[in-house]
Amino acid sequence: MRAARYVGRFAPTPSGDLHLGSLYTAAASYLDARANCGLWLLRIEDLDAPRAVPGASERIIATLQRFGFEWDGEIVRQRNRIEHYRAALQTLRDRGLTFECTCSRSQLEDEQSYPGTCARSLGSRVRIAQRVCASTRTSSASRTRFKAAFARMSPPRSAT
Repeated sequence: MRAARYVGRFAPTPSGDLHLGSLYTAAASYLDARANCGLWLLRIEDLDAPRAVPGASERIIATLQRFGFEWDGEIVRQRNRIEHYRAALQTLRDRGLTFECTCSRSQLEDEQSYPGTCARSLGSRVRIAQRVCASTRTSSASRTRFKAAFARMSPPRSAT
């Protein structure tokens, strides 16, 4: 069996100009990929439209070029892969590996991980292995306020 080729990547969010910490992260990833005779990919994380700053992607790319970074292949822009993500999500749904969640970002902002609020409402079909936080529980009235539901991965079922 042949070993997989090393692939490194840098995936900035175009929420502004590239700052020193991001440049350091890019350099570490780039050097690691090159030291392992691997590929280094550039992916622009532009799915969060409200955070995207017009022109930031182009300025990030220009900054990387000025510092001598060379990526392998085309730049991947997440917004151009929406259909791929929809198909992958549908596959997960078809396999019963997701559940719908109507928690808003503000409800989850103080959580380190998803507390299981919506999954608990599914009853015994989903076992939650994460801590339960009463502060994020929502009433059925507040759930109906949210129009969009998001798919979350179901936790693994225990062997017992």
